[in-house]
Amino acid sequence: MNKYYIIIIILSVSLGCNSNTDETDSIDLLSNAETITNLSQIASVVEYVPLQTSENSLISYIHDIKTDETRIYIFILGTILCFDKNGQFLFKLEKEGRGPEEYTYIYDWDVSPENDLLLLLTKKRLLFYKINEYNFNFLRSLNFRDEFGKADFVPGKNIILLSIFSAAGNELFRNVFINFDGDTINMRPNYYEFTPPKNTGFAFSWSNIHYKFNHSIFFKEVTCDTVFTLNQDNKIKPHLILNSNATLPTTVTFNNFSTNSFFEQTNVQRIMEVPRYVIYRLLYKKNSFFGVYDKVTKTKNIFDALAFLKDDMIGGLNFEPKFCYDNKLYSWVDAITLKNYVESDTFKKSQVKNPEGKKALKELADSLNETDNPVLVIVTPKN
Repeated sequence: MNKYYIIIIILSVSLGCNSNTDETDSIDLLSNAETITNLSQIASVVEYVPLQTSENSLISYIHDIKTDETRIYIFILGTILCFDKNGQFLFKLEKEGRGPEEYTYIYDWDVSPENDLLLLLTKKRLLFYKINEYNFNFLRSLNFRDEFGKADFVPGKNIILLSIFSAAGNELFRNVFINFDGDTINMRPNYYEFTPPKNTGFAFSWSNIHYKFNHSIFFKEVTCDTVFTLNQDNKIKPHLILNSNATLPTTVTFNNFSTNSFFEQTNVQRIMEVPRYVIYRLLYKKNSFFGVYDKVTKTKNIFDALAFLKDDMIGGLNFEPKFCYDNKLYSWVDAITLKNYVESDTFKKSQVKNPEGKKALKELADSLNETDNPVLVIVTPKN
C-alpha cells in the first residue's frame, strides 16, 4: 500500500461529501413520516432457524453474523462458528494467540462466497483463511502501517474495502480499496480532519458503515450524508444521499468533543438495503428510530428502535433488523427468551395472519432447552 499520496491529489477534486448527481436518490432523514408498527407492512415471510447446540458450538452472545448461499457464520468474541442454512454446526475458527496464523483480537471480518475466503482484520494485519468443506485453512496475511477499523470484501472483485476513523482525526484517508496483494486500487481522502481536545478519546461503531446489496458494496462515514459505492470501473461514485439537513457531526463537533453535543446530532447507526427498501437506524437528539424508505413509492416510514416491529405474521417476538444478506433481513433471539415468550399470554392471545406458522413456532420453542444456542429470525421483505 505505497500509493497513498499520489492518489489523494487526484481524488480530492471530486469525491467530497456533496457529490449528488441526477441519478442519486435522496432521503430526508428528518422529514415527517408515518409510523408503522407491524412486520407485515414491509415483510412477506418470517422464519425461525435454531442454531445447533453442541460442545463445540456453544454461543454465549452473538456479536455479528454473515451469510453466503449455503452457510451461516457467527462471530462470538475470538471465535467464528460456521453452520449450514438449516442451523447444523459444521466447524469453527478459534486461533487466538500471537502466531502467524493467529490473532489477538478481531476488529472486523467478512466472507467472500466467490473465493470461499474468510477475512479477519486484527491489529494492523489482515488474515486470509480458505473456507473448505470441513474447516478454515490459513492462507496468508497482509501487514499495514495504519490501524484500520473495518474491512470487507467487494463482491465480484478481488478487492477489499478498508476504512479508518480515529479520535486523532488526522488520517490522510477514510476509505481505501486494495487488491488481495495489498496494492492500492482507489481511495477516498479524509475531508474532515480535526484536532480533538487533549486527553480526549472517543469511539463509536458507526463511524464507518459498510453494507452490501445487489452484488456491490456501499459505504458511509459519520460526517458525510453520502453513501458511496465502487462501480465496475473501480471508480468511487455516490449511490444515495441520507439528507441530515446539516445536522451531522462536523469537524467542529470533534474539535470540541462532548458526549452530550455528539448525541444531539444526527447519527446513522446502521444501513440495510433490499430491492424495495432502504432501512436505516437513526439516532437524533438522543432519540433512536428506524427509517424505511420505499424505493417503489418514494415514501418513508419510521418505527420505534426499542419496540421494533410487531410480528403479526406468526406471532413471534418483535423484530429488530440487525443484518441483511441476499435480500433477507436477520435477527436472533435467545432460546430461553423464545421459550418464555411462547408461554406468555401475549403470544397465546396474538391474532396472526399465518396460524400454521404460529403453531410451528410454538412446537419449535417447546423442542428447545433453555440453555440452547440462539435462534435466528429471518425475514423476507416485500418485493
